[in-house]
Amino acid sequence: MMENTTGNSGDPDMSLVAEKKKIVIIGSEEESGDLLFRLKLSDRYGEVRHCPPDHDKIKNILTDTNIDIIVNASTDTAITKLLRTADQSKVRIMSSLCAELLLSSSLQIDIERDTEAYRSNILKCLSEMRRTVLLTRNKEELLKQILTHAMEALDADCGSIMLTDPRQRLLKIEMAHGIENDIVKSTVQKIGKGIAGRVARNCKPVIINGKATEDNFHELIDNEANSAISAPMTINNTVVGVLNISRKQSTQMFTNTDLDFAVQLADFAAGVIQTSKEFEISRLNALSHSLLSDTREILHLDYPLQERLNLLMMKLTNSLNGKICNLYQFDKESGTFLVQASSSFDLNKKRMNLIRLNDFFT
Repeated sequence: MMENTTGNSGDPDMSLVAEKKKIVIIGSEEESGDLLFRLKLSDRYGEVRHCPPDHDKIKNILTDTNIDIIVNASTDTAITKLLRTADQSKVRIMSSLCAELLLSSSLQIDIERDTEAYRSNILKCLSEMRRTVLLTRNKEELLKQILTHAMEALDADCGSIMLTDPRQRLLKIEMAHGIENDIVKSTVQKIGKGIAGRVARNCKPVIINGKATEDNFHELIDNEANSAISAPMTINNTVVGVLNISRKQSTQMFTNTDLDFAVQLADFAAGVIQTSKEFEISRLNALSHSLLSDTREILHLDYPLQERLNLLMMKLTNSLNGKICNLYQFDKESGTFLVQASSSFDLNKKRMNLIRLNDFFT
């Protein structure tokens, strides 16, 4: 299943387990207490402190240039929105889930002395987290952590996760570290072309040691790499993406042991995507069932039909996170669709049966 071909600066954001980082955990005592206690037990961090879910205090923290990592343990969506305003080139924002992974994979293990134990612990922690409900709601963040730990454990300079577009038969970079943003945005690889494209087509991982040539898949995302690994992410024998890892500063070449570890991470990344898809299907099914039930209740209210229809439009708008929802009926005399009900209060004040579909949108 493996191919090994031979031919002729790390991202600062990747150093999340570097020594003496200063960390702030935001959340109530109940939300943050356990993680706060265990992080303080570790000697890998310079300072670990707690911040209650108070907006003014959080704003002060965001202006503190001495803080390296902010862990959002709060379930308050308003706090999540506030933290998104932070300059993440200066401070790293992560969820408590990813902080758990960071802590579990680094605690009491020295990567310099025991690489095998470090990698084994990462896989163990990922497997445990895969069984949690939180995983299904943090697909992007978990994939980012998989890439982070893959690069650290494999001592790589660059890495990316590419996902397939089955309709166009293309691979696009979903996330990357150590690669210029312009390259990330512009890179589109046809399935079957280039290294990642061939890995996606053949469903086989590869190692390339030495500079890539025409004979050993010359189309690298980073053609200055001295050693590279590309591993397929598969669900039921179908490739959904590719994990790419490369070294360009180190002269040390990747080994088959490194490839095996990358394949395991790629398999887990595929599992994250599958779990996320299953969760989304369940969520949509639950939403559909709820909407049908609510629709029946609204239509059976003892209100005039017009009011019931307007209420239904409001319900659909809120449930689907829309801005406005209108119900149109085709008028044979005018040959156009006319508004019959709307979630818009302003629109309801007007004579809706005179508002045409095209008039509204223009």
